[in-house]
Amino acid sequence: MNRKRRYAEENSEENMSAKVAKILDDALKLAEADRADLAACLFASLDEKTIDKLAPGWDAKIERRLHAIDNGKAKLIPWEKARKRIFGDAHDSRP
Repeated sequence: MNRKRRYAEENSEENMSAKVAKILDDALKLAEADRADLAACLFASLDEKTIDKLAPGWDAKIERRLHAIDNGKAKLIPWEKARKRIFGDAHDSRP
């Protein structure tokens, strides 16, 4: 199941205005890097209360992951490997 469909099921796409649905459809046609930039800008525009409503449980998840790191139970990887997983080789423009 793609992420848009999952989001729609979890957040009721029927409640989305036609304008928002159109913007979402257009945004999903953008290149991944452009979608990431747009998402970052939109997320940065939200106040803390709204963010808390969007992601209940994130604090608990972050705490669990921090505890796993502190206790040596998390498998960590070097940034270079993580960067390649996130961005792929296309973003490797360094000499």
